[in-house]
Amino acid sequence: MTGTNAVLLALLVAAIACLPLAVAYLRHRAALRMSLPRLVLALSVLFAIGLLSWMQYQWREDERTVNPLAEHAQNPAKAVGDLAESLEYRLERQPEQATVEQWALLARSFEASRNHVRAAGAYAQANEMTGFRNPDLLVAEAQARLRAGPVSPETMMVVRERARQAMEVAPMHPGAHYLAGDLALRDGALAEAVAHFEVVYAAEVLAPSAQSALQQRLQEWRAEIDGHVPADLTDAAIAVQVDGPESQWPEGAALFVYARRPGETGMPLAAKRIASPRLPASVRLQDSDRLREGPSLLSYDVLEIGARLSASGAVAAASDDLSAVVRIEPPRGASATLRLRH
Repeated sequence: MTGTNAVLLALLVAAIACLPLAVAYLRHRAALRMSLPRLVLALSVLFAIGLLSWMQYQWREDERTVNPLAEHAQNPAKAVGDLAESLEYRLERQPEQATVEQWALLARSFEASRNHVRAAGAYAQANEMTGFRNPDLLVAEAQARLRAGPVSPETMMVVRERARQAMEVAPMHPGAHYLAGDLALRDGALAEAVAHFEVVYAAEVLAPSAQSALQQRLQEWRAEIDGHVPADLTDAAIAVQVDGPESQWPEGAALFVYARRPGETGMPLAAKRIASPRLPASVRLQDSDRLREGPSLLSYDVLEIGARLSASGAVAAASDDLSAVVRIEPPRGASATLRLRH
């Protein structure tokens, strides 16, 4: 609003306010006996009030303390941070009305303003309200704590606990595996890190550029792992003993023995097919039986070893197939005993 427009507006307001007085003066001149100086004085007072109101309005327009659009354009991080602090104040004043979604929104707002310490605190509140059962929030809290600056041993303990909780709730959660892979790299456990990052890569949740970069890193890590496999492990294998009920299997039956990471679905790490099997059967799963590139089977901390006897010999499982699965720790013992059951 320009100064001229404001003055005209003030004059209009003053004239409207004085209209009843003018009418009364014209109708009842003798009764009121209002002198011209008094009328001028009244008009002057009303004009001054209107002008003062305009000046106060103009001052608020030019000097207002909060102008969200202008402030966001000049300093987006500070603007978001100010809004986050307002939301935090409201949540702390009325904690009984706060929801998980509001705490998560507060955490993301603090992250946008690069205040990772307070973001971690807000995520912690949200996780406590969910009973630590939301993998997205668990991973987000752990990542916020890692970004907050120098990581203390106490902070790292919380981060590892959040990673464990997320993996427990959602064993194939890409974010949980990414976090676990990061922690494995920090510990120097390259084979374990590769196993986690392979899950992330298979999920295809990253941007194309990040997906390509991860693929390249996985190739480099696998080459590094393969170059450090001890010579005595080159021909080593996982010894699998398979037993089951005595039966005459039809011609074309096949026994499938495989190894996969716990919780993994789809194509296993390695597999072997034995045609026309006889139980009990002894099978050796070696690195040459791998179905895709990767580190030695004996380098994994934990593996699931499974067996399935298909009467038809088909790779696809059938409801009447006999099967069994056990979990082993190859570094402690590369052997498994399975008893097939329906």
